[in-house]
Amino acid sequence: MTTKEKVIERIQALPDDVDVEEIRKRLDFILGVQEALEASERGQTTPKIAVKGMVRQWASR
Repeated sequence: MTTKEKVIERIQALPDDVDVEEIRKRLDFILGVQEALEASERGQTTPKIAVKGMVRQWASR
């Protein structure tokens, strides 16, 4: 399934009264997940220990 087909499928699954902002948020999320999966397949990941450090930093703000 192409990216376009996936996006259309996700949009069609939304309620008929959904607003444009919600569609934009959902598309941003879908695209972010897709980019992360592609990066992971290329071996471009962040080590677990580094992620733990990032989470600690975010939590302390």
